Amino acid sequence: MNTHAQKIEFIENKFNIKLSTDYTDFLLKSNCLSSKYNPCYFEYKVDFLDDPLIVFDEIYGFDKLIEINEEFLNELDIFLKCLIIAEDGGGNFYLVENITGKILYWDRTFLHDVVGECNKVAIPNGLDELMYNKEAIYYLFDSFKDLVCYM
Repeated sequence: MNTHAQKIEFIENKFNIKLSTDYTDFLLKSNCLSSKYNPCYFEYKVDFLDDPLIVFDEIYGFDKLIEINEEFLNELDIFLKCLIIAEDGGGNFYLVENITGKILYWDRTFLHDVVGECNKVAIPNGLDELMYNKEAIYYLFDSFKDLVCYM
C-alpha cells in the first residue's frame, strides 16, 4: 500500500465499514501512525458511571488498527458495526460507529458500573443472552471531531 488513502480504503474493505470524514481526515493528518498521549493522556468525565473518569491513552494508527480489530472486533460485529480506534490503557476500547462516526466507549473489563441515565448501546432482542459480556458500550461523542475538541 503506497498511500495513506489506500491504507484507509484497505481498512474499510477489510472490516466492511465506512469511516466518517473527520476520522479519515485525522488518519491522513497523522500519517496513519499510532499516537500515544503519555505522559499527557487525558481523563474524560462520564457522569453516568460510578467512577466518572475514564482515561484516553492511545489513538491507533494503521498497523495497530488492523492488529487490534483482527483480535477483538469479532466480539462486537454480530450486533454493532464499528471499528476499534483507541484504548484507555486498561483493556477498554474506544470505537467509531459505521457511517455515523459516533464515538463509543467499550468498558470491556467491566471497570465501571452505571449509576445514572446513560447512552448505552442496545443489544438487539434475541442476542442479549449471547452478548451478556458486551453490554457495557456507551455513546460518548457525536463525532471524532467532538472527541478531538475535548482533548
